Amino acid sequence: PRLLANDPNYKAKLENMLEVERERYLKGNWLIRLEAGMLLKSEWFKTIIERPEPRYDRIMRYWDLAGTAEESTEGEPCFTAGAKIGLLGGVWDILDIKAAKLDPPAVEDLVRTTAAQDGMHVEVRMEKEPGSAGKSLVSHYARNILPGYNFTYGEDVWQRKAKTERAKHLASAAKLGNVRLLYAGGIKPS
Repeated sequence: PRLLANDPNYKAKLENMLEVERERYLKGNWLIRLEAGMLLKSEWFKTIIERPEPRYDRIMRYWDLAGTAEESTEGEPCFTAGAKIGLLGGVWDILDIKAAKLDPPAVEDLVRTTAAQDGMHVEVRMEKEPGSAGKSLVSHYARNILPGYNFTYGEDVWQRKAKTERAKHLASAAKLGNVRLLYAGGIKPS
């Protein structure tokens, strides 16, 4: 009641939170845990029909690298994934996603080829893993794979958090209708 007295919009803010936080702060359910399907819901993502790119404030592609090919016997390989996003005001347009299970040389080829297809105006971003191997990897990409591109890598506090924690920004934007997926063919959106 005291918080509501200080801010008449307090309850509305709580109701707009993601499901786990809303359950905790609005309903007092401190036992709830994040489970599959709770963070991102497909109905939150708007679909836009293919069109030429508008004048975005920024266009970037962020890579999450992996390094094991599909046919490897080293357990279940992870995907290397690169999402191309156009930012316009507070809206995120997901313009393209590349994802594959590849060995390191093929990952390098995918990143290099995709950067060439995207064009020099697209910022390229990547996480720098902690330690000397992470430093060597991003240095290698800067010098040998992406020379001349607007390539930046980071090691900020968000990258040390769990992926579910990092995805909350995207989830919040999607819940508000501010994330759109570019429809580029195949099955038409309903």
